[in-house]
Amino acid sequence: MVLDPSAYESSYATAKEPFALESQQYLDTWRTGLGATLETLVSGPGDLVLTPTRYLRCDAEGTRALQEAVRQVNTVDLSNVVFAVPVDAGWLTDRREHLVSCLRRVRRVPTALILGAEGNPVKSRCRAQALRGVIDACPGTALLRTDLAALDAMVHGAAFASIGDTASVRHTTPPGRRGGPPGSDPSPNLILPELMDYFRGSTLAEHLRDSRYCLCDPCAEWGETRGRGEEGRFPTHFQDSADTRDAHAHNMAIWSRWWRELRSEASSDRMKARWRGMCKRAYNEYEWHNRAISPRENVFKAPPSLRYWGDGVG
Repeated sequence: MVLDPSAYESSYATAKEPFALESQQYLDTWRTGLGATLETLVSGPGDLVLTPTRYLRCDAEGTRALQEAVRQVNTVDLSNVVFAVPVDAGWLTDRREHLVSCLRRVRRVPTALILGAEGNPVKSRCRAQALRGVIDACPGTALLRTDLAALDAMVHGAAFASIGDTASVRHTTPPGRRGGPPGSDPSPNLILPELMDYFRGSTLAEHLRDSRYCLCDPCAEWGETRGRGEEGRFPTHFQDSADTRDAHAHNMAIWSRWWRELRSEASSDRMKARWRGMCKRAYNEYEWHNRAISPRENVFKAPPSLRYWGDGVG
């Protein structure tokens, strides 16, 4: 269990205050500073604790704030602490060299990137490529609050990663902003294994034809409890908010299976090759799915990041 104070959700970092700190009473005195705050957090139930880093803008003030955060975190000598680096996704393309330089200067604790944007922070090819470049340049860096980019990061040397249950925890948003326009669609997001991406259950129900039964463990159990034997469940069944819990279980089962398959490879090179093959096959599936629906309408749009992962570059 990782304890995340999530200070980046509510406030921006400055050079003066890169962290959200609390005072701690020790005997008859009050202690302040990053060390005191982390000691309080470490005393809780989490196996790992993230530093309470505020959101790092992609500008000069954000740069100064990250430099000061690195300086402060290098004075802390506590186990079970991870330096959270919640950067605006613009850092990946506009300030990547500085980001890499700062991450390399962290000495005492592991680091974890958290990417911020109002939409998917690494959906574009250039950002997917830049993120891989950061992971390659800073081996052992973790990636949190992300989607299937977690698998690409792990294949290329990340220490650990987390994939969010919902879209709101598959990235973070700048403080005070919403992650997207409000909507009335109650259907959950579901991973369609053939296309290796998330889609609304309503979209699948409306457009997907000739879909295959999903036989992941949660979907197979769903079928068995309804007397359907080993049929499992169609991806088109997830249309209501009541299906959200089942969709989360399905999503976790799918990407967990992919990760088991990847880590079963005997070498890093073979793992990367398998990952490229998975992504390339999924990218090529989009044309078939679209043609099966209508020759004039491309309902399913392949993420540029998926094409990059399957290109075999890097």
